[in-house]
Amino acid sequence: MEKTDKLIAAGCYLPFISLVVCIFGLIKKASNSFVIYHVRNGIALFLLSFISIFAFIVPVVGGLLWFVFIAVDIYGIYLSIKGLTNFIPIVTPLGKLMPVDKIYTILIGKPFPAQSAPTTATPAASVQETPAKEQSQQATASTEQQNPPQNQ
Repeated sequence: MEKTDKLIAAGCYLPFISLVVCIFGLIKKASNSFVIYHVRNGIALFLLSFISIFAFIVPVVGGLLWFVFIAVDIYGIYLSIKGLTNFIPIVTPLGKLMPVDKIYTILIGKPFPAQSAPTTATPAASVQETPAKEQSQQATASTEQQNPPQNQ
């Protein structure tokens, strides 16, 4: 992971420029899953903080909510600098709903590129192979029962 990836990801949580940094990160690092994770969270946090402006009608609630958003921003910056993608309550589930692929297509006019993900062995493939092997073994066993080998 490059230092620029971490800086762009951290910029997604800066309170007043987060949306600009998120768009920049989306355009420049669209194939990087780490940056896209933080772009999604940054957009979600921006939307939540924008909606929270209406909470300032009740001054105590608005002040507490603003304090919570600043704390989440600091936590997001910390995660970005450390290179982590930990779960942030409310923000991460909302971030997963952000249609960054459509936003990218609207901004650039090209389809959203495939993201680079770590390659790991998929246990699902081996699970699917096992029943097929068992079925073929069962089929062989049943044909041997029906037609026993003839010894002459």
